Amino acid sequence: MEDRFSKYVKLTTGLILTVIAFVLFIAILLVVFRLFFGILSYVPWTSYFFMACLVLFPSVFFIAVFYVYYKRTRPYPRKWIRYLSFFIFGAISCIWLYVLVRDMITFTQFQYTEMDKYRGFGMWILAGSVFTLFLVGMIQALGNQKELDWRTKRQQERGDVD
Repeated sequence: MEDRFSKYVKLTTGLILTVIAFVLFIAILLVVFRLFFGILSYVPWTSYFFMACLVLFPSVFFIAVFYVYYKRTRPYPRKWIRYLSFFIFGAISCIWLYVLVRDMITFTQFQYTEMDKYRGFGMWILAGSVFTLFLVGMIQALGNQKELDWRTKRQQERGDVD
């Protein structure tokens, strides 16, 4: 049987070397990132690409979110709530599409670097979109049938209560 002391030495050495390797890996990764982003500052179009991505993000994000909710609303059982949800999601998506087009026109014409010049970063449209998601979610949740608790479900399964 192997000596316990040598096992502990091997284990401790392995742990220490793992920690050192992890710290060195992070340090090397940070140096590589710094060099890479330092080189990117000499390429003029990268700042425009970064700015265009920032301008596109809120519009594309909320259009995608409303599209996902639109798809999830299709099997909803109550027709009037489903159609109301479709109308709200469609209207908000059209507003975000308009904001996307206006922001891209503003970006290509003026290349503003301040975010307050773009409509997609306005507090009213961002907060309104989040509020709309919660509002439609609450309407859909209140429109569903009441969910039975676990005791009532078991009683119905056994046939004790109707």
